[in-house]
Amino acid sequence: MTIPEVSVAMNVDNEESFLLAASPEARGLGRRERDRERRDRASGEAALEVFTSEQRGLVDRAAGEAEKEVGRYYCIPPRGWQHLPYDLLTQEDQGARPLPDPVLAETARVQGLSPARKRPYDFFRIQLNDRSILHAASRERLNGELHSFLVYILTHEMVHLVRLCAILRREDESGLARDVEEARVQRIARQILAGARYPAIGPILAAFTLSTR
Repeated sequence: MTIPEVSVAMNVDNEESFLLAASPEARGLGRRERDRERRDRASGEAALEVFTSEQRGLVDRAAGEAEKEVGRYYCIPPRGWQHLPYDLLTQEDQGARPLPDPVLAETARVQGLSPARKRPYDFFRIQLNDRSILHAASRERLNGELHSFLVYILTHEMVHLVRLCAILRREDESGLARDVEEARVQRIARQILAGARYPAIGPILAAFTLSTR
């Protein structure tokens, strides 16, 4: 889903942005595994920089499916997403900003200005980090299941979006630590997709989410 008006000025509120990281350290790997991953990354992944047109098509498809999965969990009707407006960007889209290598995606509250509106308006921006996603897919041998990986990433980010819009506005949640929120979103995303019938979703959840056991 995108905002119909063309935004002419943007202000990203960094106090309400969340990063989904895929670094070896974030996933709790030992030193030997981290060293091996760094060697593999340096040796043969230079070409994995941005999504191809086919892969961008997978992004669009995965976004629609993630909306359905998250909407089912939160009981959001199909038209309910009109009240949760967001932009979805990849690295080559206008307005995309550089993200650190370990980061797979970022969700942020954004303020836009448009000639069609008299006042600034808030919406959300989900930005994917093409390079990190492609490297992570290669490292975990998910190249044939990139679509499932994108469904997981976008499900995770849309849970952030819903919570930023509805829950974090409450006073009792205003001081929520980012690491606490990230762990909670990981658990919710895992719960949403645990029974989903996407190829390789089990290994993806095992590699990129916290166990609920």
